[in-house]
Amino acid sequence: MQAIDFKVGDRVLVDEDVTRTLEPVEATVVEIQDNPIVGPVITVLTDEGQYFFSYVRKFRKVDSDVCRDI
Repeated sequence: MQAIDFKVGDRVLVDEDVTRTLEPVEATVVEIQDNPIVGPVITVLTDEGQYFFSYVRKFRKVDSDVCRDI
């Protein structure tokens, strides 16, 4: 598995492209999978009970100022 900065339980902001909203959505990491084709894929659960998953670059830690989507 490729080294990543996330672990289960981390609070993250989910990119608008994933959630189809106007602003990033805060959620909790519930699973990290190592996809052999695209690399790590993160699954998150929002406080409203919605699940989202995407590539690592579509997430950033809540306390981070660094945007991963280049």
